[in-house]
Amino acid sequence: MTSADQSIGGFEQVRALVRRRLQDRDPVRTALVVPSSGEALKAVALAAAERLVAPVIVGDAALTQKTAQECGADLSGAEFIDLNQPDMAMMTAFQMAARGEIEAIVKGRGSTVDFLHHMLSDEAGFVRRGCLVMHVAGIRPARYDRMLFVTDAAVVPQPDLKAKVAMLGNLTNVCQACGLKCPRIAVLAAVEVVYPQMPATLDAAVLDKMADRGQITGAYIDGPLSFDCAVDRQAAEAKGITDSAVAGQADAMLAPNIETANGILKGMMLYGDAEVGGVLVGGIVPVVISTRYEEQEARYRSLLMALALATV
Repeated sequence: MTSADQSIGGFEQVRALVRRRLQDRDPVRTALVVPSSGEALKAVALAAAERLVAPVIVGDAALTQKTAQECGADLSGAEFIDLNQPDMAMMTAFQMAARGEIEAIVKGRGSTVDFLHHMLSDEAGFVRRGCLVMHVAGIRPARYDRMLFVTDAAVVPQPDLKAKVAMLGNLTNVCQACGLKCPRIAVLAAVEVVYPQMPATLDAAVLDKMADRGQITGAYIDGPLSFDCAVDRQAAEAKGITDSAVAGQADAMLAPNIETANGILKGMMLYGDAEVGGVLVGGIVPVVISTRYEEQEARYRSLLMALALATV
């Protein structure tokens, strides 16, 4: 298996994969919740025009239509569920997903804290017992030869070893849904060796060994690896790492904490000339949740990741 066999060139490759999967089925029923964001409306409208999604607008219908007209988003084929209370709209969308009525969710405007509170509530029935909700970012850096998936930049602040096992499973699922049969995942730490005084290196070594023993499957896993050793062959070789299936060619990264993952994502997004997207996984359906300043293109890329998961 060559490196070329195990990489995704960019979001266009994900889009092409989704289009192929939709050739013999209906577009993905996708709920846009509290949709007073023009950029979110435009992203969903673009996906609808490409017959990737069948939009279900859950929120204030009059405000949505006004905003769509102002930003030039065509929602002529959308289904509307008119609810002018954001909390009720959020809960309705999650309950629809639990009943199998929608296949993906896109968050519009509204409080992210409230959105996550409703999503995780027992009343919503959106998260099955024992499942871990987490965020996976997709990044296409300008100076790397493939997409890079990173977790968790948004939900799980300080995962313990048990959580990291679950996160590796979710991360592998996202990579596979986007087209990677066996992703190369780096378990990040500050250094490449195990130091008892650095818990992240201990967790990484345990996860590496669990993968060796077949307790974690579906991916090549190596750790601990520093960021440079994960993505740069020369850096890895200079530090004596020459027999790794991951070092220098990582497709994905499991960060030790939310600060590390968020720093990678925001740094790449703002200063790395990178295309980015992201999706929440672990619930009944994938969820797109974007920062307020993200424009249509970034929201569309996030939607592509959700559609890849929804069409597996």
